[in-house]
Amino acid sequence: MQLEKRKEKTANGGVICPYSEGLPHVVPVCDVLLHLAKCRRLYYKRYGVKAELKRCKYNGCHYVLAPEVMLHELTCHSRVLYQECRRKMRYPPVPLQTVTSSSNLNEGVNSDSDSRLNLMVFD
Repeated sequence: MQLEKRKEKTANGGVICPYSEGLPHVVPVCDVLLHLAKCRRLYYKRYGVKAELKRCKYNGCHYVLAPEVMLHELTCHSRVLYQECRRKMRYPPVPLQTVTSSSNLNEGVNSDSDSRLNLMVFD
């Protein structure tokens, strides 16, 4: 009975709250922002400093509470720019190599005895 009502509400323009645990509650679209503020406050009260933040896949500067990631990524303003840049790329992104040893950087270079450069080692 309640599941049928919930499906009916989501079909009529409702959104399932990302903070609902166990039994999800459906919120009308017009009340989503106010409702999220309330549930976010309760989430902070429950988890405090241990609240998990996730990074948005469209903008690395966006850190969002874990329950809101999906909603954020659906409405992220950077999504359009990300998709446009990805569409215009001629070649796939190249992964960067990382330094495996910094021992060459820590050694003192004596310019009198060795004129060669000490290079960093990459994988």
